[in-house]
Amino acid sequence: MTIHYIPSVTYQDAHLQFSTHGLNCFAVVKYLASSVFSPTNPDLFYTYLYLYSHYDFLHVAANPNHLYKQPYDAEVLARYVLVEKLGLEIVEISVKENLEHCIQEQLDQMWPVIVPTDKGVFLFGEHNQLHDQLEDPYPLLVVGYDTDTHNFAIYDDINNYPPQTQRRPEKGIYAEFSVPEGKLERAFEVSNKHYQLMRDTIQILRPKNPATVKSRDDALKDIIIQVDVYKEHFSDLLTRKLISLSQRPPTSCTERERDYMIRSELRYINSQKILCDTLPKLFENDVYDEEIKEKIIKCSITAWQSWKNLLMILTLAGVNKQQNFKIPEQLQTKVLDAEEQFLSLLASLKK
Repeated sequence: MTIHYIPSVTYQDAHLQFSTHGLNCFAVVKYLASSVFSPTNPDLFYTYLYLYSHYDFLHVAANPNHLYKQPYDAEVLARYVLVEKLGLEIVEISVKENLEHCIQEQLDQMWPVIVPTDKGVFLFGEHNQLHDQLEDPYPLLVVGYDTDTHNFAIYDDINNYPPQTQRRPEKGIYAEFSVPEGKLERAFEVSNKHYQLMRDTIQILRPKNPATVKSRDDALKDIIIQVDVYKEHFSDLLTRKLISLSQRPPTSCTERERDYMIRSELRYINSQKILCDTLPKLFENDVYDEEIKEKIIKCSITAWQSWKNLLMILTLAGVNKQQNFKIPEQLQTKVLDAEEQFLSLLASLKK
């Protein structure tokens, strides 16, 4: 019998609800897997991912093959953060046959494994045809195996499993579960049949280069430097975002497609609120006093409130299926003014 586990997956906020914080399932598995290499990695990955999601520092193009609107390719952003900041890389491993053996080989090298599955098959035993047009595979993080029971240890949303108590926990909290090899293999096979993304492949996360950002303090200094570069033209960081948001869903789309677009849009706007939650965690020493932290939080909340007002207008435009929509100039000015105050405060911290 062989029981093999890579180092425990850990993340600081055990009550982080990924779905409400805007992380899709593909980002969640990377977030969790990064902790195998350093306990500070999840916070750093999370903060940088939403810094680059909210502000156009990297000028990452949109994914033309994405089935609903988003102004950038989220996978490109995630991989950039992993490689350029944390020194980690995602590597595709071809699976010709014997998924179990292929996963075990990677775990034996202490690399966490990401396996694409058909969500309907994995959770309910059958494929849901409604997923075909809109959803990608459902990725699972595999962290261990038992050759005696032929079970894999995975991380998944706890709401996908029968509750241990009568009270169902909040959506979007992940924990470790044990699943039979056959169940995982069947879900993998059906995913290959219905989805192009990650077809016949699994992914591993492994070190590539020395990390350029090793601590929260490193990250904060790096972010301050990046913001300071734009101190004379902060609005450039948001121009593409505002243009993208003014483009409404086509009238030809179905209600299901419209719902996906609205949810994606909400996550996009919510990135400012997420930055408000994550940036203060980077202040891990006494270099900056509590007053500065409070000011940053206050400015970020003000910026988020301005985005929230904008979201209400966008939602009404979506409900009324307005095509020739333009964001009211007064509302856009309030957003940009609030953002400038927030970014100016960050830039002022440059030593």
